Amino acid sequence: MDQYAFVKDRLYCPGPTPVPQASAVASLQTNVYHRTDAFREKFLYCRKLLGEFFGSKEAPLILTSSGTGAMEAAMVNLTNPKDRVLVLNGGKFGERWAKLASAYQCETIAYEFPWGEAPKIERIKELLTSNPDIKAVFLQANETSTGVAYAIQEISAAIRASSKAFIIVDAISALIAHHLPMEELQIDCLLTGSQKGFGIPPGLAFIALSDRAWQNLSPRPKFYFDLKKERDGQAKGETAWTPATTLI
Repeated sequence: MDQYAFVKDRLYCPGPTPVPQASAVASLQTNVYHRTDAFREKFLYCRKLLGEFFGSKEAPLILTSSGTGAMEAAMVNLTNPKDRVLVLNGGKFGERWAKLASAYQCETIAYEFPWGEAPKIERIKELLTSNPDIKAVFLQANETSTGVAYAIQEISAAIRASSKAFIIVDAISALIAHHLPMEELQIDCLLTGSQKGFGIPPGLAFIALSDRAWQNLSPRPKFYFDLKKERDGQAKGETAWTPATTLI
């Protein structure tokens, strides 16, 4: 067997989706140095195309990380220590939101419901009404560990009717597979990864913020996931750190 032949395995799991051969071959092209005009042009083009999938006025940011990196970026940029947050926890990745909130010293209200079920909108309203100081609501569009899609349009409308909290949605396994126009749905932060609906290998994460989220960034210390720094640089096609050029 040719040692360079492609092996076309099939993954029957919610993990990385199979990569089309055209995408795999594209990554074999000569690497482009990321501090050149050629790369900046490609990078800006990719950001522009991403906006169409997010339904966002501003082009999403491209991060070199797993999807969990984008989740952490959302947490560290949009919350402060002791902020009260609501986490919808119906699976492994709802649990991940709760762990991130704990790591960043938020006061977490966890709405836990059975794995394999979706959150009840009336319960969300009750929690928001009884806790009017909730700063942000963290949830999944699709809970990857169970395969349950949440009714994001209805949930978002219920949150907006009950609270001024940020709506922060992990769409890592949902975006492209599901229609999630963030501005239309009034989502404040929508994030995803490269390895699911986008059909390319793991290693990139994409995140977009609403205008009011950008205007209310947390002053807490941050370094790698400083979204303001990334926003300023990526407007010119520059990343703060070395990006995964072959994936881009």
